[in-house]
Amino acid sequence: MNLQKPFDPNPRNVFMASWILVEWRGERMLESPFDSKTFVERQIEEIKRVIGNSKALVAVSGGVDSSTCAVLTHMAIGDNLVCVFLDDGFMRLNEPEIVAKALSKPPINLPVKIERVQERFLNALAGIKDAEEKRKAFRATFYEVLSEIARREECEYLI
Repeated sequence: MNLQKPFDPNPRNVFMASWILVEWRGERMLESPFDSKTFVERQIEEIKRVIGNSKALVAVSGGVDSSTCAVLTHMAIGDNLVCVFLDDGFMRLNEPEIVAKALSKPPINLPVKIERVQERFLNALAGIKDAEEKRKAFRATFYEVLSEIARREECEYLI
């Protein structure tokens, strides 16, 4: 697995660690038979090797991709993982609490913090009519917020 570099808080340089899934699709599918236990062990060891004793930040949505990355990283680095759910104001009723509760319970046990950032997102999108411009503003705000959280929590990696 070829990892680029540690987390750089500049939104243009953020390295998203969907590499876990990319590696599985790109390399592991060619091997047969697929052994999930071996795959998980390899990912945990690689995460430990790359992150070491540093702290990492993961934004969880409750979906399969972010939750899987969070669980594997938590298994690798434990309390050095900071899990956040960004409440951007565009969620279903009580979704942040539902997701945080579901991911915090056994057997998952992720320490999810809900970050209330609705005002930031609403202000960033105010007055924008064009859908593509809204997507750009949303994405830029998302990475700005993550960068601020990473600095506050002293995280060197973004998962």
